[in-house]
Amino acid sequence: YYTYFWEDVGPDIGPLFQGVHDGTLYYEYGRYDGETAVDLSFDEFSNQSHFTSVGEQLFFSANDPAHGRELWVTTDGFASYERLSDVVAGSDSGLLRPRFIFAPRSTEMAELGDSLMFTAKVELQAVGSEEALTVTELWKSDGTSEGTQRVAVVGMDHLSDLNVIGDQLFFTAEQ
Repeated sequence: YYTYFWEDVGPDIGPLFQGVHDGTLYYEYGRYDGETAVDLSFDEFSNQSHFTSVGEQLFFSANDPAHGRELWVTTDGFASYERLSDVVAGSDSGLLRPRFIFAPRSTEMAELGDSLMFTAKVELQAVGSEEALTVTELWKSDGTSEGTQRVAVVGMDHLSDLNVIGDQLFFTAEQ
């Protein structure tokens, strides 16, 4: 799939942060349906990545100046979209850029049943300590702001390689 896509669109498109939804390949700068590449540029956000399909929803992360890199969703090929979270309040990012830019899918997001499982990084301030500790958290989303919530604080330096087997989620973590 990489070869066909790369030859038709060309090597000047930059990094491929891709995902497939409803027969269309989505990448950082656009989408490709097998015949036509369409530019996806937005005023609200940039640097879309982590494209992960869950049912009729296409989840992705994107960076906007007011919120940093956070979780977004679309159900209609970007005719409309919604930011679902602000994991880290303010302009700091709660979601990271993809760890492996040429991976066939996001390693920081995975479909589990009707939910999206994803990783986030936050800084926690321990009581009585002046130093903040950066930890990785596991989150889930059902595609609504209310249904986007923390599942667990894993506490490792990097949590990725989310994989689902049956109804169980597996991941790797580095300390």
